[in-house]
Amino acid sequence: MAGKFQHALSSVPLVGAIFDRHAKHYDDQWHAWRTVQPHPMLWERESIVRDREAILILLPK
Repeated sequence: MAGKFQHALSSVPLVGAIFDRHAKHYDDQWHAWRTVQPHPMLWERESIVRDREAILILLPK
């Protein structure tokens, strides 16, 4: 993706994880959010594949 998206930053905690106390990322991003320490947002497929932590596959019933 061309443009400035590749330089975008975010400090918003993972939305789904904050509601599940058993989630791996339940509380590990709050300090960065409170102290405004943003992390890169991944927009390009290469960076997403390179930096991914896991793959979630959803299958319909």
